[in-house]
Amino acid sequence: MTPGEKVTLDGPFGAITDEGAGLFLAAGAGITPFIAILRKRAKEADLEGCQLIFSNETEGDIILSEEWAQMQGLRVDHVLSEEDVPDLHYGKVDKTFLERHAALSGQVYICGPQGYVDAMRDTVKDLGVPGDGIHTEEGW
Repeated sequence: MTPGEKVTLDGPFGAITDEGAGLFLAAGAGITPFIAILRKRAKEADLEGCQLIFSNETEGDIILSEEWAQMQGLRVDHVLSEEDVPDLHYGKVDKTFLERHAALSGQVYICGPQGYVDAMRDTVKDLGVPGDGIHTEEGW
């Protein structure tokens, strides 16, 4: 760019909007669209029925870990794939993990790398979540 050149800024982008309480499945930076939704719900004291399952490689990779812990009413499960830390889950989120730990009675929001999104979408469908109850960033 050179001085005086014009730029056009646009955004924010994204297809995930708050459609009601439910399960938020995030991997790494996939937490991004959920930050605004969960902060708004926390401000309105409306986190009843909300659960965050947040996958990362290490504990140091967890974005806003203290904020999630302080949100009254939000159930949080951190899953680490490369580090075994007390009080956090170790491994991968899969069908068995979701059967044991996930509340699948509301909406399901999924964001992360495409492979993660595809796997989680297929898994929650297999667990009985209808397609119209699953929300991803696709389609924007």
